[in-house]
Amino acid sequence: CTYATWNWNGSLVNRINPSNQDIQALFIDTNNRFLLGDMHRNEVYIWPETLPGTMKTLILENSTRPTSIFKNSTSDLYVAHAG
Repeated sequence: CTYATWNWNGSLVNRINPSNQDIQALFIDTNNRFLLGDMHRNEVYIWPETLPGTMKTLILENSTRPTSIFKNSTSDLYVAHAG
């Protein structure tokens, strides 16, 4: 991408404690929200760009081990799982 730039003040992803999570999926939506899939806990974490300290957690009850995440333009969330 020709116009991509690095955000030197970014701090969203580094708040994850890698000893407790097994992050296998990453998706950034059109509103710059990070969506991360945790295979160990069967959860999806969502961080909004505007409020980085306000993470939301989606618990995946009918799915196991999220390996891929996709969110379409109407905000439908799709999670692929391995198991």
